[in-house]
Amino acid sequence: MFRLTIPLVAGIFVSDHFFQGALPVLVFGMGILGCLIGLIVLVKWQGYLSRWLFGGMVFMFLFCVGALLLQQKWQRVDYEWSSGKNMYQGVIVDVPQEKAKTYLCKLRIDKEMSERGMVPVNRMILVYIMKDSLSVNLRCGDHLNFYTRISTPEREVIPGEFDYAAYLFRQQISGTAVIFPGYWQWTGKKSALTWKQRAGVWREKILDSYRKWGFSGDEFAVLSALTVGYKEELSEDLRETYQVAGVSHILALSGMHIAVLWGLLCWILRPLDRSCLLRWVKCGIIVLLLWTFAFLVGLPPSVIRAVVMCMLMTAARAAGERTLSLNTLSVAAFFMLLYNPFYLFDTGFQLSFLAVLSILFIYPVISRYWRVRHPVPRYIWGIVAVSLAAQLGTAPVVIYKFAYFPVYFLPANLIVAPLVLVIIYGSVASFVLSPFTVLHIWVVKGLNGVLWLLNNSMQWVGDLPI
Repeated sequence: MFRLTIPLVAGIFVSDHFFQGALPVLVFGMGILGCLIGLIVLVKWQGYLSRWLFGGMVFMFLFCVGALLLQQKWQRVDYEWSSGKNMYQGVIVDVPQEKAKTYLCKLRIDKEMSERGMVPVNRMILVYIMKDSLSVNLRCGDHLNFYTRISTPEREVIPGEFDYAAYLFRQQISGTAVIFPGYWQWTGKKSALTWKQRAGVWREKILDSYRKWGFSGDEFAVLSALTVGYKEELSEDLRETYQVAGVSHILALSGMHIAVLWGLLCWILRPLDRSCLLRWVKCGIIVLLLWTFAFLVGLPPSVIRAVVMCMLMTAARAAGERTLSLNTLSVAAFFMLLYNPFYLFDTGFQLSFLAVLSILFIYPVISRYWRVRHPVPRYIWGIVAVSLAAQLGTAPVVIYKFAYFPVYFLPANLIVAPLVLVIIYGSVASFVLSPFTVLHIWVVKGLNGVLWLLNNSMQWVGDLPI
């Protein structure tokens, strides 16, 4: 699977950087058809000496598949909006996010006014709706009529600067707009929520529970980011503190969080390991709960990668096979890129796969240098070895994307690893024990204290001299 993933990645990369919708989809489609015909001929031929030609044809086929998938994605995003203000119909497809003066809404534009009347569009945009007495009641699934000018993001970027337009396009956002009070209205219709939208509503309920229990400030921001992937409350100072300390990855849900949850589920469901049938039942329960959590946090690429790998490892355990390998990682990457080739350019996707790849190959080399028998030093050395392997693997991307390299990432990770474990398990316990008032209060107080300790520890690490 690793060898098959390479040409798929190459096709996506080349198509994005050199064509970006300019080359007709027909060309890549004909390339796929030609490769298929060539493969059929080679299979019928069955000549051993032609094996290199068969392999090359498979590579070309997957290269064209990756290029075609990305071209199709670009076509679904690309749209020429009216140069001036116009009337539109759309539906809010995600939970509105409250900003200082606006509500940020992700809208699917269904129709646009033209000389022929309302014509179908079916494109996603980001809309900033100015706050007033009506906008506070906006909800996911609401249908709106509104009058505004939609702008296509301009791809004029200073070399080395963040390409915000490309970021929006790869998030399948075709434009941005601002809507002022009095220029929008409800249509009276409300769409049935999808599973992903329902998960967003449930995430808001979890955040409301945190607020009701007394979490606030930086403690609430970090707890929300760690448990449900909500990062809107993170201040710039707090982000910078974790970035300088070299542990900003914990603020974005990733493999570590899923691994903690997976480990907890495996421990709880240990009684089902008694027979082959029960192991497969256990596998089904774990996979269902992990995907439920992935939907709850919005399906970021790093979480999808981790859930797919945990799903494969759980199935491997049920079948009595090896649980983690390069092949497992490649399967996750291959099918994720087939589903959405834009994942390749997501920083979380890149860091997530590079970190696991480094742990697979570099961690065994590092851990071999010191064999520890006592459990406490062995635990500490394990954290050091894993952190060092992950940082070495992700260093090129970190330096290129963020122009820095964390110096004190080893002591920071030694502090973070146990505290994050306590926070995640503590947040689960706070919901489980919510009916028991006294126990719940003590759990919440303890959790708040651990969050305070985590934030101040990272501040201390960030203030160390370089």
